[in-house]
Amino acid sequence: MNLKERTAETAERAHHPYSASKLQYVEACPFYDSAESTSEASEAGTRQHAATESGTAEGLESDEEAENVTKVLDYLDAVRQELSETWGKFEELNEIYVGVDKKAIKDETGHVWKGTSGGFLDKAFISADRKHARVIDYKFGKWKVEDTSNNVQGFVYAVGLLRKFPSLEDIRVEFAMPALDLIDSEIFTAAQLEEKYLRILTIVERAIAARRGAIKIEPSPAQGLCVFCANKASCKPLQEMALQIGKKFAPLKIPEDLRLDHINDPREAQLGIQLADVVKGWAESFRRAATEKAIESDDFVPEGYELKHVTNREIVDIPAMRKLAATVGITTEEFDAMLKLGIGDIDKAISAKSARGQKRAAIAKFDEVARAAGVVADGDTKTFLAMKRNVAEED
Repeated sequence: MNLKERTAETAERAHHPYSASKLQYVEACPFYDSAESTSEASEAGTRQHAATESGTAEGLESDEEAENVTKVLDYLDAVRQELSETWGKFEELNEIYVGVDKKAIKDETGHVWKGTSGGFLDKAFISADRKHARVIDYKFGKWKVEDTSNNVQGFVYAVGLLRKFPSLEDIRVEFAMPALDLIDSEIFTAAQLEEKYLRILTIVERAIAARRGAIKIEPSPAQGLCVFCANKASCKPLQEMALQIGKKFAPLKIPEDLRLDHINDPREAQLGIQLADVVKGWAESFRRAATEKAIESDDFVPEGYELKHVTNREIVDIPAMRKLAATVGITTEEFDAMLKLGIGDIDKAISAKSARGQKRAAIAKFDEVARAAGVVADGDTKTFLAMKRNVAEED
């Protein structure tokens, strides 16, 4: 199976209705459901997972993706060496499904899942004496995930593995975040995992009861939660909060004054930009107005944000660009198809045709040659406020 096929298989994999990966969100709001959407970041993560599973970084679309996968593969090799020295013999498990118990849960398609919660763990090592285990989950994003000591996804994997191997005395859970050069880990005893199992049961049963109306719980809108939820259109508390009706539902803070000509405080601008990720209507207008203020005055840029500038490139001589593209292996048919999508797809094609470690340089060299030949020129420049990335901060 090649990388493209493996990536498609990973992306299309079905998930438990109360899967390990979304349980942390369900704990925060029992009505949370994952939005069925894709983004460049999620697609990149799926590719990197598939590549790691296949054991090679070849065929990825960028040097950054290849570097991340290589870091994980190197780390796994180091773990194998370490376990060979400490455990001697061990079993290695890949992409297996584990459920936290034997309870049957049916999803919307009628598929029956084993376990009150469950999920597909990325990697697990089991000692030959079945007393020790190590679970490693790959996170290819650029934001730090919940600490392992409080990460419900990790709890589900560990409890599920304990059910599969009941003689285990302890399980080490790790989240590998190669983009941050970070490994976060925690060791849990079997007794501690039974306590985590109770927490898992409580999260799921509370959510089921709330959705059936057996208990009265209001949805709990919050930044970082609602943006990933599929229920934004039907969530009344979120709508009330966003429309300034009933501020008792306001763990997500909003500006006191929403009029665009009254943006005079950087703190208010900061709150408005955060809200833009949840509510598209007025928030997009707020973002534009705040950006204009920040462009006018550097002192106005809200704390934690920065002005970013993105300049589009335009092809000004298509026949010459077609010939130039042919020099890096892009056929006439490929080039003509890319014209319908944009110059960024030419960059992707150059990346795909370049060797690992040389992708960025190849794209930069081609851009340099194209500009020198006069077939590419800068187009409009967009300026916008974007949240700064600080890897020291936790989600």
